[in-house]
Amino acid sequence: MQILKNTAIISGFTILSQMLGVLRDKLLVSVVGIGVTLDIYNAGFKIPDFINSIFLSFVGITVMVPFLTSSLVRNDKLEMERKVSTIFYFFNTCLILASILIIFTLDLFLHKLFPGFSSADLLILSHVTKLMLVQPILLGSSNLITCVAQSNKIFSYYAISPLFYNIGVIIGILFFYKNYGVYGLVTGVILGAFLHFSVGFIYLIRHKVDINLKYFDFKFIKEIFPIVAWRSIAFIMITLKQFSIAIVSGLLGTGIITVWTFALNLVNMCVQFFATSFAIASFPVLSEYYEKKEMVKLEKTIKRNVREIFLYSVIFAMFMFLLARWIVGIVYNADAKVLELFYILIFAIPFLNLEAYYARAMMAMHKVKTLSAVHVLSFIFLILTLYFSYKNNYEYTFIAYAYLFSVLMQITFLYIFGQRSLKKLLK
Repeated sequence: MQILKNTAIISGFTILSQMLGVLRDKLLVSVVGIGVTLDIYNAGFKIPDFINSIFLSFVGITVMVPFLTSSLVRNDKLEMERKVSTIFYFFNTCLILASILIIFTLDLFLHKLFPGFSSADLLILSHVTKLMLVQPILLGSSNLITCVAQSNKIFSYYAISPLFYNIGVIIGILFFYKNYGVYGLVTGVILGAFLHFSVGFIYLIRHKVDINLKYFDFKFIKEIFPIVAWRSIAFIMITLKQFSIAIVSGLLGTGIITVWTFALNLVNMCVQFFATSFAIASFPVLSEYYEKKEMVKLEKTIKRNVREIFLYSVIFAMFMFLLARWIVGIVYNADAKVLELFYILIFAIPFLNLEAYYARAMMAMHKVKTLSAVHVLSFIFLILTLYFSYKNNYEYTFIAYAYLFSVLMQITFLYIFGQRSLKKLLK
């Protein structure tokens, strides 16, 4: 019952956030328009997202919640605060140093990553990317704070943060783009990231969580690092998938990066609406079952949730398929390419939903190595498919098919290894 209650809270705010996300994309299409400016804007996220993915494990829910739960089970708040403080300062120091390195070296390799852009566009992309490096610092800090809240089974702060992020982006489109172009859009992104962080900061104040440099203890870094190292591989693979598709899309012509981004945004909205909310709400409970050695409860909960998620996801995907033309017509002015990619990606929704849940279930069972290995295999499969399709001059839709096939392969391996892990735990 508690899981369903928390799922309802997250889903409710997710719906509001997705509505703002739809408005955001609608404004990007109507105010900016699909073309080189939006391609630069979307490409500007890729390197900051990649840098963030390397260190994201330090502040990710799948790592931090089990890490903090072990202290909360013993009612040791001081140890929890020491852990949070250590991760907070270590994460931000590493991210700032990595950002400085990127700023000084970016122009040496950017043209090789995005050969489809002209010299003038690459110059703008370089500036945009450097400005975007502020975002992962703010969002990473915010995610860490909301992980503390989720460990205490408080989900409202996590759920409401994306609302303020989208509000910031929308402000950039409406008020800054006209005078400052793509730099106005970037300003909106940074504003949204700051608002996202502000929500987490309010949690610290209200619940009197002390993040203090004097609590820094390197033993916690050594304790969590083996998990972080393996989990980082998974995050890096996820980011590299999008990076690879963006690079290939840039070679297919102007606007394809944006078209792909918009189609994937619609699918991600569908996934976040139910499965991601459900997985996030259930994750602290699964972690608690594991920490307390209640393996029978763990197995029954996972099996029941998997059945429900898949059933509802299939029904939901069917509705999305029927409404796809109407949705794309409203949000993206009936852009034919967005619609074509969206039709293909809809088939991935049930499997993405299962992947969102299974990934957290595997982390709750501390099967981080297995999870990372599956992500590596899925990435290799995607790269091979993209390379083969591009060399054979397939239509641009091959990027959606390649992504769909990699998701199918990923959930198949996750299911097989997940069932095997459950059986071992029961024995």
